[in-house]
Amino acid sequence: MLNNNGHYISSKFDTAVSQGKSKILAHSVMQALIKEKWKFLRVYFYIYFCIYILFLLIWSVLMCYPTLHQQHVYLFPRDSWRVVLQVCNSTLSNEMCYS
Repeated sequence: MLNNNGHYISSKFDTAVSQGKSKILAHSVMQALIKEKWKFLRVYFYIYFCIYILFLLIWSVLMCYPTLHQQHVYLFPRDSWRVVLQVCNSTLSNEMCYS
């Protein structure tokens, strides 16, 4: 469904907000619908939030731990954990980009 500006509208909530009728969202039926949607989507929100925090933590460790001249030098097996973190970080960044 497209609105007057040619933008895609995915739900009744988007329609109410895009047309400036945000008072409709305060109606008890709409509040009940919002609560039902939140029950379903809450799990996905928390999962993606945790994945994002994990991504930030791994990225911070990878960027802050090695000094600049040692950043691309890996001495195995001592630095194998850096490789594992890099693989996890690459996987998480691909998941975040393509989801």
